[in-house]
Amino acid sequence: MIENDSPVLKAPRLGNNTILVVDDEPRNLQLVGEILRRDGLKFIFATNGADALQAVKEEIPALILLDVMMPQMSGIAVCKTLKEDSVTEEIPVIFLTAMSEGQDAVEGFAAGAVDYVRKPFIREELLARVHTHMELAATQAHMRNLYQQKTELITTLAHDVKNPMAGVAGLASALKDEMNAGALDMDELRLILDLMEDSATGMLELVDGVLNEERATVSNGTKDLPLQDVASVADHLVKMNALQARQKSIKIRFMPETHPQMRVSRRMLTEMFDNLISNAVKYSKASTYIEVRVGAPRKFQSGFRFEVADGAPLIAEELQNSIFEKYKMGAQDLVGRNSSHGIGLSIVKRLVDLLDGRVTCSNQADGRGNLFCIEIPVTDSTL
Repeated sequence: MIENDSPVLKAPRLGNNTILVVDDEPRNLQLVGEILRRDGLKFIFATNGADALQAVKEEIPALILLDVMMPQMSGIAVCKTLKEDSVTEEIPVIFLTAMSEGQDAVEGFAAGAVDYVRKPFIREELLARVHTHMELAATQAHMRNLYQQKTELITTLAHDVKNPMAGVAGLASALKDEMNAGALDMDELRLILDLMEDSATGMLELVDGVLNEERATVSNGTKDLPLQDVASVADHLVKMNALQARQKSIKIRFMPETHPQMRVSRRMLTEMFDNLISNAVKYSKASTYIEVRVGAPRKFQSGFRFEVADGAPLIAEELQNSIFEKYKMGAQDLVGRNSSHGIGLSIVKRLVDLLDGRVTCSNQADGRGNLFCIEIPVTDSTL
């Protein structure tokens, strides 16, 4: 491979705007290189199919100009190899061909090429096709990214609305049982209705938070977000999970050491904290206790530390990292009969990463259960 600004024969690291030109004829490489250079485009050369595939392994180019007829490995074979790999299948390939238009075009498109350019090259035609397909590929990549973001958002909303909905359903069921038994007093009725109202309010806040953050992101990023009392958010969620805990004779102890204030989305805090607390209630053994703590971080100079110590079966050390991957649900003896889609912890990990923090899982020192810990630093956007 030959880089356009260096005569040294080595495999360079390709940038996102780099074009890989593959041709076994030095004169063709020189001509294409001169056309691209005058247009201000970055490029590298490869003189055979094997070198071209090696170059792509270094870093993905924006586009490949690929000669069809080459010894040992044809351009058709190179293109098919690229399209069979999920890492390289999206790279647009334009064939360079001196053959008759019909058969060469058919084979090229069948192999996965997006276009072809006939030899001898016409400068304007070559540049027009290069720019068109680079812009089209960039647009498609942007659309895929937007689709992924929206999918993640819908998945998060569906998962996190599930918890307060389950709370409302549980409270309604408890209310019906008390009414049927004729043992309901006004104080207990007020308590149940208050909890139902809080659960419904939590769902509304979740939806409002998404809409408000969309508007804030469009305008001023995170600067419009109000300061949040992290411990107060955690306290609210402990109360929201208390009913489910009580049904298993589990006690939740909330122990705030500090009350950190951060300019961060309340929705993000709610999603991170609630997933860990609700998981602790779901998987802890009956008649155990859960400790929820908020304090100063240990890894960062400023920010906060959020911990949930559960009474669940111990998670094996080899699973303590993988459980934060999407659709990973841990060992069967941990999941048991509980309903789980393996999404909650992946949501926690994604949100923690967005806040430049860290989330870990470990066994408690006394072997009573697991310890989940989130640490979020103060950054310029969260001051």
